[in-house]
Amino acid sequence: MKIIQSHAQFKEGTPHHGAEKKEFLNFYSFLLSYLTLKKYYGHVTMHCNRKAKESLIKYIPHDSVRIVENRNSPLFWSYYKVDVMSLMKEDFIHVDSDVFIFEDLFKKFTSSKKYDMIIQNQIPKRFNYVKNYVEDFRDFVIENNLVDPDKYDGRCLSCGTVGMRIQHLSGYINVCETIRKGFIEAKTIDKNFIGMASEELALYLYSLNNDFKIHDILPYDDILEHDERGAGDRNNYTHLYRGTKFETRYVKLVRNKILKDFPKYVTHIQRYEDEVMKGSKQLKEIIDENNTVVRTIR
Repeated sequence: MKIIQSHAQFKEGTPHHGAEKKEFLNFYSFLLSYLTLKKYYGHVTMHCNRKAKESLIKYIPHDSVRIVENRNSPLFWSYYKVDVMSLMKEDFIHVDSDVFIFEDLFKKFTSSKKYDMIIQNQIPKRFNYVKNYVEDFRDFVIENNLVDPDKYDGRCLSCGTVGMRIQHLSGYINVCETIRKGFIEAKTIDKNFIGMASEELALYLYSLNNDFKIHDILPYDDILEHDERGAGDRNNYTHLYRGTKFETRYVKLVRNKILKDFPKYVTHIQRYEDEVMKGSKQLKEIIDENNTVVRTIR
């Protein structure tokens, strides 16, 4: 089972609104994410473009790094992950670099062939931003055999973690490419959620169309009752959504978690802070007095 991560930078700058001057703070979540994966699964491969490697990835001790240049515009901000997954030759699990696991949460998928896929969680209809895609573009969906619109239940998948058996990969990539092409050719227009539709909704439609058995790391009942963050807390899984990874309070918690649980990697923190962040206001804000460890992410 191959454990992979990915990160690409864009020549136009970060696609994440409000992160333009804070993107360098990704270092802390990237390092902790890698370390928690390394603890349980040994070898982690990072896929990145050269720009990302030189500015960030070279500071994190991934077991291997593969250069994959980024062919996407910020409009398709999440599609680099799809590009990376399309290169896989064996069963794999992709984990976003703002995801931390605190036990062997992938075991049900890695130790058995019972499941076709593993994902972070299913998104209920009421929380699904792209729930109207199938009905809004019904003709396109039917024409391209994406799913039977009458079978679609309004759900989507949250793919902070996503993995699959290799025999399903080409079919998934075809669905992603079809949805992406629809946006490019302006047959389906909803620019606000292009990224989510062409990656996460694509996977749900593909799995629904093929009756796949999926392992949800965060159980659906927990999502309904506690939402994604609450379900994560209950299941030893943390995903720093959107801009939270750039907020000082969370960066502090992540940094302290590394210092407390992975002290031998303190030199990586020191190098990054000396070479990239030295003298910055952000560094002064996140280092506690005397550099002591206080609260951590979990």
